[in-house]
Amino acid sequence: MTLVDSHTHFELLHDEGHADHTPDVIERAQQEGIGYFLNVCVKLSRFQHVLRPAEIYPFVFASVGLHPNDDSEEASTETLIEHGSHPRVVAIGETGLDYFRSAGDLDWQRDRFRRHIAAGKALQNR
Repeated sequence: MTLVDSHTHFELLHDEGHADHTPDVIERAQQEGIGYFLNVCVKLSRFQHVLRPAEIYPFVFASVGLHPNDDSEEASTETLIEHGSHPRVVAIGETGLDYFRSAGDLDWQRDRFRRHIAAGKALQNR
């Protein structure tokens, strides 16, 4: 049986100055039976760091998206589609609606979720 880690954040190693530890982390996970990884994007400004391990390792894939609680940046549907068209990107997200951690007028969150859904629909048959 092959296990899949469907929610990794290898870019955090880069952000914390430990990018050189990524191969060690991946190797240890593989020794424990993890065969595939989905490196999840939460900020488009960090997308290249999310994508990099997927370009290096054939068993690592990437997603593209914006975290539902972070309104510090936005992306158009077209931008999500553009990044999502990369052959190593297999998912749209991190995305969704999160009313637990966010309060107030959340129209921005709903609009963002709609853009993520539209991008996913546009990419589903590629």
